[in-house]
Amino acid sequence: VAPSPETLRAGMEHWADHCAVCHDNDGRGRTEIGRGLFPPAPDMQAPATQDLSDGALFYMIEEGVPLTGMPAWSTGTEDGERQSWELVQFIRHLPDITPEELAEMEALNPRSVADLEREQEIDDFLSGGP
Repeated sequence: VAPSPETLRAGMEHWADHCAVCHDNDGRGRTEIGRGLFPPAPDMQAPATQDLSDGALFYMIEEGVPLTGMPAWSTGTEDGERQSWELVQFIRHLPDITPEELAEMEALNPRSVADLEREQEIDDFLSGGP
């Protein structure tokens, strides 16, 4: 997948929706789940991760990492492989992630049913609804 603003954006959206629950939006792994894993989720901004080859990152996304909490995400499809390469591009971008991107990603993170209901209650209240 050729690097471009579009592929970086796709990687960011996929990361926010699928990866951030363990790795956090900034990739540092400081979520409750990420810290609770054994071993803990790695810091994706750290040199130990950034020094890995693109192929190694792609392989870990596709095949998982045995004896860790990192599952295999391979779908066996070209679309799935494209998404994994977009994630590799996003991982490379993590050391330079901006506060604006982090704020944008927060809106893309999955929400629980309770969170959605609470947000709806707030919206209803603010709009004068029930």
